[in-house]
Amino acid sequence: YINSIDLLALYEMKKYLNINDDPVQVKDENKGTLKSIPTNIDLSYQLKYDGIKNEDFYISNTAVEFQVKFFMYLASRINHIEEIYKNEERIKKRKEKLYNSLPKISFVVYTEDGNMKSSLEEYTKAYRIIRFFTRLTNIEFLDSTMFKYLAEIMTTISMSKDEKEKINLNIKKFCDNMLKFIDMRKVYYEVSYKMLKKDKGRLGSGIYDFENIYLNELGRGDYVMSLHSKSKELGEGIGLFAANLEDKDLLFKLRNVKNHKQMVAYFKDLKFTILKKKSEAKFTKEFNEVMEEILLNMEESPESWEIIRDYISIYAIDKYRLTIFAKQKQLSKGGK
Repeated sequence: YINSIDLLALYEMKKYLNINDDPVQVKDENKGTLKSIPTNIDLSYQLKYDGIKNEDFYISNTAVEFQVKFFMYLASRINHIEEIYKNEERIKKRKEKLYNSLPKISFVVYTEDGNMKSSLEEYTKAYRIIRFFTRLTNIEFLDSTMFKYLAEIMTTISMSKDEKEKINLNIKKFCDNMLKFIDMRKVYYEVSYKMLKKDKGRLGSGIYDFENIYLNELGRGDYVMSLHSKSKELGEGIGLFAANLEDKDLLFKLRNVKNHKQMVAYFKDLKFTILKKKSEAKFTKEFNEVMEEILLNMEESPESWEIIRDYISIYAIDKYRLTIFAKQKQLSKGGK
């Protein structure tokens, strides 16, 4: 729900963002009749303008997940306001008016669990998150945008849930961190190992660019950005090596690294494995140079081991999954 002591700002938001208090009605494909769904926001109608068509995306199991999607709806609505106004000057004025109204608006989430316990929570960072999402709509990725990739990665994380889990804690954590503008690295790390274990899904080629954009939004300095870049290079090399060996052991060994000393030992073990498996180890000179840089960095800043381990794992698993999938596809077509 949106609220404000400024009634004019509230009117502006409700009118031009197409928000009312009535539940949305959708067509029941089986019965051919209209049915009400428990939300007053038609997410799919709006977000189709951004190419978000996967029906799984529109299923929310927690309040924070719906909140993120709601703010994506608002960003999309503002960004595509030209669908309402054709005149460029009117579009510009309307967008300015909406952005000026945002700081005066409070967003209240009302939830009720199965035991009829209710809660009311106010969100105060709406302006920032909508501006961030709007920025994503203007960043190209492949044949679409980073905004669509955000929807894709949310769907991937949602689909990584184990059968025994009642609630997918990873998508809940992802959305909670997004709303609070907190680091996402640990979420990607946990999801990556779930996908590796299940042999299903991957974060995709957009994860590096998206994480860089998000780290910039959080104000992370050159230090973390540099670790992220170097760890990606190492991770992709390790993932390709593991795929050529058709052995996940190198990846799960990273999961068992719990401190700086064990991280250094992992690299020593990796070097030894590379020497033993020279025919499968097609590492570049740059890879070896980056590995030495990372080892030097850990010597100077021992606390960096966890950031390095996490990012290497994320990109190693993604590269491994991509390479294995490509091999399986080739075999299915009768290739070698």
